[in-house]
Amino acid sequence: MKLLAMAVNEKNMNAKLSDNLARAKYFAFVNLDDGDVEFKENPAFTSSGGAGIKAGQFLLDNQVEILITKQLGQNASDLLAGAVKMFTGIDSSLDENLAKYKNGELEQGTSTHPGFHHG
Repeated sequence: MKLLAMAVNEKNMNAKLSDNLARAKYFAFVNLDDGDVEFKENPAFTSSGGAGIKAGQFLLDNQVEILITKQLGQNASDLLAGAVKMFTGIDSSLDENLAKYKNGELEQGTSTHPGFHHG
């Protein structure tokens, strides 16, 4: 089974891709072999700190191979590097992002930010 994940704030494929991987309410897990979609709550959504690491580990624990995201924090990026193929998503629905991925129209790699750390 080849599993793709996208961060989202609503449980439907018409919802827009979330702006922030670690703070999204849900992850949409798409089985690329049969098209089955499952939404799971992001355990990092309400974390007071370490949300990027927690979200990244959740993706690894769910054996995600491909991630489509607008951007993610440096810690999550470092954790997922080498284990998950990352693609930069567009400001559109999950369905549209999935279609663009399948057509080879998304850029491999993703935008990172230093994270939202409190000091």
